[in-house]
This record gives sequence, structure tokens and C-alpha cells, in this order.
Amino acid sequence: MNDGSVLRLSFAEPSSFGTSWVTSTGSPAHLARLCQIAGSPELPACDTEEALYAQLSLPWIPPELREDRGEIEAALAGRLPDPLSAELIRGELHMHSRYSDGSATIEEMAKACIERGYEYMAVTDHSIGLGVANGLSIERLREQAGEVRRLNAELAPFVILHGNEVNIRADGSLDYPDEVLAELDWVIASVHGAFGKSRDEQTSRILSAIANPYVNLIAHPTGRILGRRDGYDLNLDIIIDQAAHTGTSLEINCGPDRLDLDDTSVRKAAEADVTICINADAHHPDHLPWVALGTSVARRGWVGPNQVLNTGSLDAVREFVSAKRRNAGAR
Repeated sequence: MNDGSVLRLSFAEPSSFGTSWVTSTGSPAHLARLCQIAGSPELPACDTEEALYAQLSLPWIPPELREDRGEIEAALAGRLPDPLSAELIRGELHMHSRYSDGSATIEEMAKACIERGYEYMAVTDHSIGLGVANGLSIERLREQAGEVRRLNAELAPFVILHGNEVNIRADGSLDYPDEVLAELDWVIASVHGAFGKSRDEQTSRILSAIANPYVNLIAHPTGRILGRRDGYDLNLDIIIDQAAHTGTSLEINCGPDRLDLDDTSVRKAAEADVTICINADAHHPDHLPWVALGTSVARRGWVGPNQVLNTGSLDAVREFVSAKRRNAGAR
């Protein structure tokens, strides 16, 4: 192809279509394991994927897991994660409106969420420190709260949570004081600058945000932009450990240029019992379907629906917020 990509076409007889599909989607290591189980260098010809795995005395293994990262052992033990899909997401917890750098009103974003069948959303415009994104002063933030209250009255039973994506400053402090954060229903913290800090400095910076009792989610945790910027140097293992310890969620940002966390990192987080949040980071209603990209990353990371915050009810989200404040002794 013109961009250097390689397009491979596979053809199969109907009687061997399932086998061809598995060999086209499984990694070489996964296929080698299947051949080992089959006792043959070639897999048996089967018309469906399910029939092939059944012939090998295995349950069907989803394509995203066919990497030889323990999926065969998990399948044999009945421990494969329950399937996750975009249809299970019940609300969007990271989005922007015209108050900052979005291109739609809060009402337009809310109605788009309602059309998707969502039960709730959080409007999370940028904080004051991100001037390039028209970040909100405290006065504008409180003005926005009034609009959210009005829309909640008009759009019930759909609920808009009033939140903010608060910038983590270079020294680890946040753009708003705690007394302002306490007014919000949902608080995201994220890094948008000073990417060149050392590994220890960058890690400490994010740990400071995680330790704040009002911070519920660390968004796009590694800061990567695909094709443009690698993630910043970060001890992600410590971030994951402290997120689990404090009851702070980590995000799979579904933006096509982010997909952050990636599959291997989100698997580490899920295995550490971190609550995952899958968000489109929508700046326009057309961005909301990006959540399907995030659920695909989650599946590759062995994340099941019960590990994702926004597959749960609004009450579950509110309890998640309250629990962290309660455990930290905050109001």
C-alpha cells in the first residue's frame, strides 16, 4: 500500500475457514502452542473457530488474547476474563465542552450520550493552568456548575456529573485548591507539560496527585501520542501500586492517537486490582464511539466488565468517589 502497510489476503475453503481465521489472528507463539496440543505441525481443518478449539479440548479463546501470555492455561482452568464490549459502557467520564477546548455545548454532549443509551456523563473541562485549552478559572468553573444543575433538571433521569480535568503542575500540585475540588462530583488529574522530567520526578509528580483524596482518575497516564511522542519516563509499577492502595482509577484513553494505557500496562493494573475507566476523552459528539477502541485495548489487557468503573451504575461511580474521600478522612 502507498503508506508502506502490508495488506494480506487469506483464502480458505468453508470446511477450513475456522482454522484459517485462527491462524490469521493468533500470534506465532499462540499457534505453536495449539500445534503442540494437537501433536501436529498443522492444525486440524475446522469450519469454525469454536470447533477448532473444541477439538483441542479448549474453550474458544478471543482473538485479542491469542498471544501466548497465559491464555491457554487460563482457558484450561476456566479463568478467561468475561467478554467486554463497548455496549457495556454506561457512561462517559472524560469529555470536554466549549467551556474549554471542546467544540460542542454541554447540552449537545449530553444529548449525544443519551442517544448512545448512556445513563450518565461527567463534563471535565480543563483547569485554569492549561491556558492553551481555555482552562477554567474558579469563577468559570462555578458558573459551569450552575449550567450543569439546570441541565440535570431538564434531562432527568440522565445525570451530568460536574467534574474537571485538573492539570498536574510540574511540582505535583494541582491547579485548584482542595476546597474547590471538594465541590466537584468527579475529578480527573493529568499531565500536560514538563514531559522531560526525570523518571523519579515524573513518578513523584503523579503520585502526589494520586494521594489527593479528591482525585478519582489519572487520565492518559503515560502521556504518549502515537506517531508523535513516546510516553514520559515513569515508574508505572509504583503508580499502579499506589492507585490500587488509594482507590484511584487509571484510564484507558480511547483517543486513536493515545490508547493510553496500552494493553500490557492495563493488564498489570487490573491484576493489581486497580479500577479501570474507559473514556473517549470526547471533544465532540462524534468522538464518543471511540470507546470501542478502548474496550478492545481492555480485552487485550485481560480486563473484564467488573473491573471497569463505567460499566457500573451511577450509584457505583458516586460510591467510588465517596470511598476515597471517606478513607482519606476528607469531606
